[in-house]
Amino acid sequence: MHGWKRLTSTGLGLVAALAAAIAPVSASAPTRRWVDDDGHAGPGGCSSPGHAFQHIQSAVDASGADDTVIVCPGTYVEQVHIDGHRDGLTLRSSRPFGATIKAPASLARPAGFSYLVFIDQVNRVTLAGFKTVTRTQGSCETVDAAIVAVGSLQASIRGNRTLAPGAGPDAACYQGYGILLVDALHSGSSTAAASGTILYNEIRDTYFTGIGAFSRSAGTNANIIHNSVRAYFGHPAVGGSPMGGVSYSGEYGIGLLGRSRGTIRDNVIQGAGAAPAGGATFFVGIVVSGSFLTSTGAYSNGPVDVRDNTVRRVVYGLQIAGSDQASVRRNHFTNTYAAVVLQQARGVSVQSNHLGAKAIGIYVDAVSHNNLFRHNRVTGNGGTCQDASSGAGTAGTANRWTSNTATQASNPNGICVVAP
Repeated sequence: MHGWKRLTSTGLGLVAALAAAIAPVSASAPTRRWVDDDGHAGPGGCSSPGHAFQHIQSAVDASGADDTVIVCPGTYVEQVHIDGHRDGLTLRSSRPFGATIKAPASLARPAGFSYLVFIDQVNRVTLAGFKTVTRTQGSCETVDAAIVAVGSLQASIRGNRTLAPGAGPDAACYQGYGILLVDALHSGSSTAAASGTILYNEIRDTYFTGIGAFSRSAGTNANIIHNSVRAYFGHPAVGGSPMGGVSYSGEYGIGLLGRSRGTIRDNVIQGAGAAPAGGATFFVGIVVSGSFLTSTGAYSNGPVDVRDNTVRRVVYGLQIAGSDQASVRRNHFTNTYAAVVLQQARGVSVQSNHLGAKAIGIYVDAVSHNNLFRHNRVTGNGGTCQDASSGAGTAGTANRWTSNTATQASNPNGICVVAP
């Protein structure tokens, strides 16, 4: 909250009165507020006899810029909307996963979008340590995103766990996205640049995307680091896979789409034990896509760094589509149908990756060009490299291939060498 210093006069003369009248003003110190479902907490901790808010939203509404809200262990059945003049607000659980935000049976839907925590064009917000739970049995409503930040700069979303327990084929509702960072929710909405760090979160049971950074026009810059994204339950298949009709339970583990840029580093993404044969898995572990454009279209991703990630038991390990300026380094993909897929991509560097695949280690479509593949190792029973482009590059392709190995012969010959 902002406040004003009280102006006082000593009563000793006009000079003193004038000096007091022109004294500078300053903002009050940031305030720390406590939330506990029993109404008692304070500076001494959650067992303190002091006054506490019983609802998270009430504490947020009472807070201003740079304030801190600490939430004690308990289950809070509510939605939390952070908006207004609250730049620099910190909202955190008093201990990791101690405070649970659970979806009410009926959800508010601003602009037709449902959420559990909504950071709405407020900058430098920190959200840390919460567990969110989406209701999946009636009565319930589908949660579009457990945590969403829209048009917010320097968001810090760290150490949270998002769950949709029991989200199997018979679930009445589901969780669309775990964490979402966007410049606008809808194509007709006004956009504001978004940026943030998404760090050390655990994402479970999402129908569409575990962690997504999307940009429509203003731009989104996301650092997605050290997160765990898993598919546990077999939702009804989102759609047919081009890989022989394989079903899957979620679209993307991590997605960086539109005019988004940033880093995807040191994350673990995996499906359940049956993948990639079908069932509880992601169609794509990591996707970087400006859009699915024609061969004459523009490429719309900014610089993207994808490195040191582990992706297991998914259909596609990594898909780069309609994008450029991507660097893919030192990633480890196992039990995939196709490990790395490039579609309408240019200027992409794929180096020093371990690619375990049942069918295709690296696939490049006919219109991808000026990409570099170097020091990649393809393993697996069906591990091969395929490049459908034509040009002045390696083996008559439009790309450069250097020192790559595979378990099966490549097409064309020469882009990957069969390992002895």
